[in-house]
Amino acid sequence: MQYFSSATEYVSCIGERTLILRDQGRTKIKSFHLLSSKYDCIDLNRNSISSLSGFPLMPRISSLFLADNNIFTISYYISIFMPSLKCLNLHNNRISNIDQLKPLFFCKKLEHLIIDENPITQHPKSPGDKTFCQDLRAKIIAGIPSLRFLNYLHISR
Repeated sequence: MQYFSSATEYVSCIGERTLILRDQGRTKIKSFHLLSSKYDCIDLNRNSISSLSGFPLMPRISSLFLADNNIFTISYYISIFMPSLKCLNLHNNRISNIDQLKPLFFCKKLEHLIIDENPITQHPKSPGDKTFCQDLRAKIIAGIPSLRFLNYLHISR
């Protein structure tokens, strides 16, 4: 557990066992097999992680916070290794196209997704183009039927 010696853990107000690993300069997701299935939530905000991959089977994880990293790759195994994932925060990473999000289409329980401040949400040809944003939103909602909130906005069906 020395790899996690600087981590903080607590039980949140909604009863989630949470592990805080933010601001640690991590570049990869590794050694998580040492945690067993102890946590519901892992906070990896403000690190330097570029790939959402390398997780072992973590059936309890329901929330994963990865804001302010460098993520541009998401493993197709995320739905297998985190079958209970409900909330994923990818705010301010390097997601630039819908294909990079397609592995999330297999996350059957994903309800909250945050991808704001990624290149994909800031179309280079026409910043603020509402049509582009609406098309992107529609594609994500169609791909993840369980989604209830996208970028903090409620999805009405």
